[in-house]
Amino acid sequence: MNTIVVYPNSGPAPLLDQDHYEALDTAVRRVLATDLAFETYAQIIDGLPTFEVARDRCGPILDRRHPIRLHTQLCSEALRIARIMIDTVDIRHFSFQTSLLRSFQGGTLWSRRFQLRLLELVAVALHQLAVCLFQKDYLPLHDRFGAPCQSSDGASDVQAVTSWTPPPLKSSSAPAKAPLPTLFAHPAFIAHEQYPDGVGDMVGYWAEDRILGGVSLFDRSQLWKNGDEEPNIYFQSSRPQKTWWIWQLTDRQQQELIRLVCPEFNHSPENKESDAQDPICPLPISFRQCRERRRVVDPEYAVVINKIYRDAWERPPPRSPNGFIRGYDLLVERKPTAGAL
Repeated sequence: MNTIVVYPNSGPAPLLDQDHYEALDTAVRRVLATDLAFETYAQIIDGLPTFEVARDRCGPILDRRHPIRLHTQLCSEALRIARIMIDTVDIRHFSFQTSLLRSFQGGTLWSRRFQLRLLELVAVALHQLAVCLFQKDYLPLHDRFGAPCQSSDGASDVQAVTSWTPPPLKSSSAPAKAPLPTLFAHPAFIAHEQYPDGVGDMVGYWAEDRILGGVSLFDRSQLWKNGDEEPNIYFQSSRPQKTWWIWQLTDRQQQELIRLVCPEFNHSPENKESDAQDPICPLPISFRQCRERRRVVDPEYAVVINKIYRDAWERPPPRSPNGFIRGYDLLVERKPTAGAL
């Protein structure tokens, strides 16, 4: 894989010392080794999500006539290239914010700071890899190797399927709502006009959510010191009949994630549930996996009030609270901006 774009105030993983670098390298490789990661990046390489995945992400708003319904499997060439990419990925080619690298480097091995910054770096790596693939000149492969989803006049099959809009109703004069610029979209992260990588960042958020179970967010309400109890990671998930809230992982869920990305953690003093067996893959982490109460945050105000985010530019300014509805949940009355479910 060619070098990913280097952003301002960023640097490569080799800036880390050997222990921290090896921990990050292992963590990224272990997540990429999962079937979910393989299937996710294969879809980006193909150029279209499968109908099953598109329906999982956009079920309530996906028109039953949408041509994506014909895309039931990925082309074999996309699967082949995805396997090669995953087997040869090199984190030396990734670019991370230097402040994030310094914070990770400043955390002693297996400390809480070390764990949270490692999870953040993994999420950033998954995101960057998706952006990189989406922007490759020789991709997508579907138009050359995949079965057609829709006949089109001059437009590529991927372009035609992505830009499809339902025919207007005879009883309505309202214009059809413009489609999103990609079907690889998390409904809460579509402000591509303000993203550094534009539509590519939409694809990056989609990939994170697809692999991990949600877009990874963090409590930025203060500068957490090395010994402080920084709160657990937050997810915002896009899964039908789950939740539109930003939700905090339980201690058990976060530890399962750490044990997946860091097998050495199973034998560290910080692991209170150490055992010799390789952990079962917990991905994707789900809001409904446990019945414990956990903190939830209204995504509309997460950045400006609760300071829960990864990058401050990831969301547009809050909308007026009067009369809007949320993706899968119809709000009939105002909800608190934070609480527990």
